[in-house]
Amino acid sequence: MSKVMDQLTERQEQFLDLATRWQEPVVDGVRRTASVMDRVVPERFGNVPFADRLPTATELIENQYAFAKEWMQLNHDFALSVAEASRLGKAPASAETKTHKPTSANAAKAKS
Repeated sequence: MSKVMDQLTERQEQFLDLATRWQEPVVDGVRRTASVMDRVVPERFGNVPFADRLPTATELIENQYAFAKEWMQLNHDFALSVAEASRLGKAPASAETKTHKPTSANAAKAKS
């Protein structure tokens, strides 16, 4: 690896380490707040109509991360295609551009 890539990788690792260190205090704060809310919200507001039809937080997170993963792969493929196409003085290795094919359940729903 070049010196520039070594430095870039080092900074990325530092960022990920920092992100990991602040996550636990955030989770602890949310846990404490949720504990208080469990006692307060039902007493003040009663049952929320249609709450059983709403997705859980876990379902929403999994859905959105699946979408984000596809979005990142799409952009990754596009960026590599642009980089390959922009090679000055060299013919691109392939005239074909990768085409992203959505794999999520949302993509199937969008077609119907």
